[in-house]
Amino acid sequence: MQLSNGGQTWSNWAGNQTSTVQEIQYPDSIDEVAIAVSRIAASGGHIRVAGSGHSFTPLVNTSGTVMDLRRLPAEAAVDSAASTARVSGHMRLSEVGRELWERGFSLANQGDVDVQTLAGALATGTKGSGTRHGTMSSRVRGMGLITGAGEHVEITEADPRLLHAAQVALGLLGVVTHVDLSVVPRYRLREDNAVMSVDELLETWEEAKDGYHHFSFWWMPTSSSSKIYGLPPIPADHAYVKMLTAESAEGGTTVIGGAGARSVPAHLIYPDTELGDPFYELEYVVDATDDKETFLQLRDLMQRGFPQETTPLQVRWQARDEAYLSPQYRRDSISLSVSGMPGTDYVPFLQAVDRQLRGCDARPHWGKLHFLDRGTVKRLYPALDDFRAVRRSLDPDGVFLNEHLSELLG
Repeated sequence: MQLSNGGQTWSNWAGNQTSTVQEIQYPDSIDEVAIAVSRIAASGGHIRVAGSGHSFTPLVNTSGTVMDLRRLPAEAAVDSAASTARVSGHMRLSEVGRELWERGFSLANQGDVDVQTLAGALATGTKGSGTRHGTMSSRVRGMGLITGAGEHVEITEADPRLLHAAQVALGLLGVVTHVDLSVVPRYRLREDNAVMSVDELLETWEEAKDGYHHFSFWWMPTSSSSKIYGLPPIPADHAYVKMLTAESAEGGTTVIGGAGARSVPAHLIYPDTELGDPFYELEYVVDATDDKETFLQLRDLMQRGFPQETTPLQVRWQARDEAYLSPQYRRDSISLSVSGMPGTDYVPFLQAVDRQLRGCDARPHWGKLHFLDRGTVKRLYPALDDFRAVRRSLDPDGVFLNEHLSELLG
């Protein structure tokens, strides 16, 4: 095992979360992971596992040990008859997509970027868009963990209580060694992206959101807003609309067409924008019943109250699921995200968005900025006590807790 000892600094991608840690560990095997967890637990220490560092919240921050799994062997295997895949938790989504494609399968849906580790994406409830698709976590059928006692545990569908806790767990149940995912026969996606005025968007809204494999959009408050994500110039108060149709896998891995009109293997459709300078994103998830009205209210808030903010407003849809800490828990949902820009006084704007959406019982994407406290979490997550009970059973000494998560979840 490789170690970095004494006063090491861990930082996330955006640079807004930094910790001075006791050590950073790079284990070479699952057995080394188990031994390290047992040793740290026996000494009363704490561990947080780092994925790609793509979260904006202090999920990894600790004064104890950060564990980085990049040196572990990566494995992917498919059970074609069951349409499931067992994949190493530390693999990047880009690697997962490639490995599945080579075996004749694809993920049913995914988010806008593919740099995250699989375990990190699942732990925070990462998702794409499409009214027929749940989050990536909703596709988890099982998981291997090293618990707070350093023991190997297999979670399966045979115990729904453990499974629903593990699907979105914030790294609190243990070190994820592998994940069993429901997968689908491989397919391609065809883009029919377009720039629309708000009137055009509203006119096509109902038909489009249910008519595509993926339907989402970025609304641009200013004519410079599209630069944040590397999109082409788009007029103010217009939307860049993403409309993706699933197609046969025929054509192999060939990329057909140009930006906004491509036909590509499903796992290569993302990322379709450029991540340039860091930004600090907030994303809240609300009931999809009033999706149009919620968008228009947030648009009005930005135009009237914060005309200086240039961040696009992204809107996406997801189907309900059963994961205890999922923002989509038992409700079909719409997610709305905005960003603050480094070097600006963005906090009042994000707080105003928080106040606007709190009235909709908004739940956050756990990896993105939010303003929740313990009381609000308790109110918003009906199955919180079920999750807490599972967490205590797998990590009774709180080895995987940090200050941020202790304050939120107890």
